[in-house]
Amino acid sequence: MFKVPPQDCIPAGPQWTSPELDVEATQQSRERTNQKATERQRRRYLGFQEGNLVVVKIHRPGGKFQTPFEPEPWQVISVRGAMITATRGRQRVTRNISHFRRTGVVITSEEEGEIDDSMAEPPAEEGQTEGAQGAAPSAQHLPGESAGRGESLPRGGRYHLRPNPVSRSRS
Repeated sequence: MFKVPPQDCIPAGPQWTSPELDVEATQQSRERTNQKATERQRRRYLGFQEGNLVVVKIHRPGGKFQTPFEPEPWQVISVRGAMITATRGRQRVTRNISHFRRTGVVITSEEEGEIDDSMAEPPAEEGQTEGAQGAAPSAQHLPGESAGRGESLPRGGRYHLRPNPVSRSRS
């Protein structure tokens, strides 16, 4: 009637495999599932490690004129998943990674007093000399920018001021 061939053999289930192969296949399946979930949730590795200096987000900011992070750095003492524990003196705080930001300051030794600020400051340019430390830094100007008050900008420069449009009054 439906032109279906009759079954010649008895239906059988899958052949049994060794438990080691089952465990290995299960682990691979879990790894694939976790990898896809990580991609879907857009998780990212933030790279916090023990010994890093971080700033902590203020729990209740005082307003829009207050910084969102405390200015003094904290030192990370443990990282467990998305939770970070940091200390500063006798204070200890444990919060989610989203409440921390890394600083450019690195502790060079076990003593907390010695801090290497080489990452916090930009490197000196080749034309600058380190001998004049007490002198005021030289002003750096962009192309087309005036160096003093009396100088005018060249026409077509980067900071050329356009005239205000003529306002039309309704009569």
